[in-house]
Amino acid sequence: MELNSNTNDTATQLDMGSKKSVNDISDIFVENSLEKTLQNALEHGIQGHKNGHLDVAAELYETILEIDPNHAHANHRMGLLKIDTANDTAALPYLENAIISNCAVLEFWESLTKTLVRLGQLEEAEKIISLAKDYGANDAGIKTLEAELNQ
Repeated sequence: MELNSNTNDTATQLDMGSKKSVNDISDIFVENSLEKTLQNALEHGIQGHKNGHLDVAAELYETILEIDPNHAHANHRMGLLKIDTANDTAALPYLENAIISNCAVLEFWESLTKTLVRLGQLEEAEKIISLAKDYGANDAGIKTLEAELNQ
């Protein structure tokens, strides 16, 4: 049996002198794999949360945050979970971290503001609305929250 060992096949040859590019490619695979794993865990956590499996959701969110403490959506979802278990005060750091990690998501600002209002921290809620506006949030949700605070 003859093996095909033709070294002129450029499609299968690698430039072994370019180890950096091979390492960069494997780093991309690892990064993409981790991102996909975290996204999958987040989706399962959200589904568990929606289905009332709060312990499972909490465990998944906590695991994501152990791996990536700045994961904006995991922080936000953990904050919402704390709210759903009547622990609004414990939700605040998670909601704040979600905004710090990604200030472009309007829902994060709204969740934090509504939680502060429920806790009676109206001055803080006003500050958060002002910050949200500074970051470009001027949609109906922010305007509604602002109107509620000014009543």
